[in-house]
Amino acid sequence: MKIGILTFTNTENNYGQYLQAFALQRTLQKRGHKPFFVDIDIKKFFIEKSPIRFRYRLFKLFIKKLASSFSKKENFKKRADFFLEFKKNKFCIESKCFETLKDLKANPPTADCFIVGSDQVWNFNYSPYHDLFFCSFVNKNIKKHSYAASFGHEKLPSNVFSEYRKLIKSFSKISVREETALRICSDLGVSNSTLVPDPTLLISGEEWKEIADIKNKTLEKQDQKKIFIYTVGNDYKKEHESHLLSLKKNNLLRVTHVSSGVDESGDTFPSINEWLNLINESDLIITNSYHGMVFSILFEKKFFILLRNNKHEGSMNDRIFTLLKKLDLTHTCIASINTQFKDVFSYTLDYQINWESVKKRLEDFQKIGFDFISTIEKDT
Repeated sequence: MKIGILTFTNTENNYGQYLQAFALQRTLQKRGHKPFFVDIDIKKFFIEKSPIRFRYRLFKLFIKKLASSFSKKENFKKRADFFLEFKKNKFCIESKCFETLKDLKANPPTADCFIVGSDQVWNFNYSPYHDLFFCSFVNKNIKKHSYAASFGHEKLPSNVFSEYRKLIKSFSKISVREETALRICSDLGVSNSTLVPDPTLLISGEEWKEIADIKNKTLEKQDQKKIFIYTVGNDYKKEHESHLLSLKKNNLLRVTHVSSGVDESGDTFPSINEWLNLINESDLIITNSYHGMVFSILFEKKFFILLRNNKHEGSMNDRIFTLLKKLDLTHTCIASINTQFKDVFSYTLDYQINWESVKKRLEDFQKIGFDFISTIEKDT
């Protein structure tokens, strides 16, 4: 089948965003389909919807970045080029990049069916138009499905709820990524939504290493342990920066820190393949990122999760809890490095994860994802 995928396809630094998109595309290709992305410039859509308000937000963000990270400007540009190269080389895109909903509705791409997801495509804060990621541009005779769609909230406000209830009825098969999303779907009148793994989890760790050209190295005994810190979002500096900075002063640790989104605190700016390699070669990963956690699991690396605590991002923790409960890894979550984990070096030496058990649980979860895709194939 020719399958149109609608997800986020424009970013300059969000590693998980591009990898989840690529993973769904690759999974569908391996099943004999011809997927392509509906390429949308989400910033231009926001400007179309609220030109003054969004331009003001962009201006404030620009001033903030200019003040805090002028010395990193060239590094940001270099990383943005890495992401653009990945998109050009890895994404199947048939048409132009759409910049307005009006244009998308006037010149919609054609396909045998459309899949929305994964990522937070149904997060009302991340979409300028509620109907955009419900494929309002698609002909009513064409089937629409979701794969591992996320709301990014524990519940919907009343003004959003009524609109979502109407929009979601146009979907044939619905799958989501979090347990809270199952409850939201039920509240919206969808009784048969399915909890599935993120697309990145449908590809094995070994295959990801082949994709990223990662070579399995013979590990040599080293005095320093490699710690990889990956942070995203707004709460890193407030909650954890002082504690993580202390790790960098520990002579027993070699610490690499990468950050994404509005978090400008990182000191390394890798390509997507280099980012995957940093996870693979590290002894321990410290992250508040869902996909940072996913690839730690896929590469069977010791890790722990810094939970997000601020009011705007705390609801995003459920995607982490959902997967960790499935794999019996909830003990990897901590609220604070300072109070719950003072001796990182001992942790890397003594802490063990039963990867055989994790692998078996992951295979069971993957089967649910593949079975759901089979229902889409039979339905279209």
